[in-house]
Amino acid sequence: MSEFLSMATYLDTDPERINAIVQIVIDYFNGTDADELRQRLQTELGTISSSEFAYAAQLYANALSDEHEQEFIQDHELMIHTIFDEALGIAASGNVPAGHPVHTFLQENVAINTLVNDMRSQLELEFDHDWWLAAYERLGQVNIHYVRKENQLFPFLERKGFDRPSTVMWAVHDDIRAAIKHSRQLLTDGATNEFLSAQTDVLAAVADMTFKEEKILLPTSLDLLSDEDWAAIKQGEDEVGYCMIETPPDWLPDRAPTPRTAPQIVIEKPAVTKSPAKRLTSPGKRPFSHVGAIRLEGGSISPEQINLLFKNLPVDVTFVDEWDQVKFYNRGDARVFPRSAGIIDREVRYCHPPKSVHIVVEIVSKFKSGERDTAEFWIQMNGRFIHIRYFAVRDSEGCYKGVLEVSQDVTHLREKGSVL
Repeated sequence: MSEFLSMATYLDTDPERINAIVQIVIDYFNGTDADELRQRLQTELGTISSSEFAYAAQLYANALSDEHEQEFIQDHELMIHTIFDEALGIAASGNVPAGHPVHTFLQENVAINTLVNDMRSQLELEFDHDWWLAAYERLGQVNIHYVRKENQLFPFLERKGFDRPSTVMWAVHDDIRAAIKHSRQLLTDGATNEFLSAQTDVLAAVADMTFKEEKILLPTSLDLLSDEDWAAIKQGEDEVGYCMIETPPDWLPDRAPTPRTAPQIVIEKPAVTKSPAKRLTSPGKRPFSHVGAIRLEGGSISPEQINLLFKNLPVDVTFVDEWDQVKFYNRGDARVFPRSAGIIDREVRYCHPPKSVHIVVEIVSKFKSGERDTAEFWIQMNGRFIHIRYFAVRDSEGCYKGVLEVSQDVTHLREKGSVL
């Protein structure tokens, strides 16, 4: 319960009102008539804030078993529209400056809803295969919007005790991604009637996600997060990219603290006199200095060289320490899975889609117990063949110190007739 109490410390809420909302949620899932619940909500509470609803839903979901939590995830959206839609007040998330992460999400939502409305209008016209191909090329960009929420916004909400977006909303993201992928495949296969029949549900799901963001997620995030948090979120956005909009302008709060960076080792270097660069005549004459280098078991290497080494590896590398917190990922130009700065210090259980996180949790548990030292599997993703491996990291005495995750696109190896 402590993580949820921490959420309350950042919100100005009335415990009696929160308890009343929780009871309405309980009664909804117990089958109480929707009209009765709406009337009770109006009589007892009137208008409720986004943060009140979010906190009450967080408390309710925390008490659920895994089986009932899946029911909550599936029916959460219907409950909002059926019971709480009218009671939720006007969201106060529009009054943020350009460049602020919330402003960027809202601008993307404008673009997303414009496209959704165009697609709905197109359903009334004669089918145009090329038009729909272009539309779905744009619609696929919602994945960027979702990934930026998952990797940049959600980690900061988790630290304030609000982890429902990391489970409930991420699960809905995955459902929408799957629906878009399925529709694109129908379009490619020429299954026109089946494709058109699917569009009402696909477009409704995309539009409903923007509704939940603007009614609940973003206003609650503004209540929970500090200017320092938003400045840190802003720092990692460019690495993920943007959905249907141009790169937003720079933004920092008026008195933003200096962004936290890794401590730097300062080493005094002897004074040198600059001279014109010389062509190296042979490998034997190449200069090398150990000043500033880090001594490792296999040699000495500078921090710059370490960064270049990891950046140029043909694999994704992520390191999670013994406390299950992400401490490092490499920033290659062709990563298999998206990563951004927001995942640093994030619990690993929040870094994977809800439908597959149990696999990672089980692997880590067996690494800690010593039952296993490695694990690997393969997945098909967007027509690519991805090889994923996990390695237990242990010290010289065999004590568990973390896990190394290595992912690689090995499609080219399969195409060449490899045994993979």
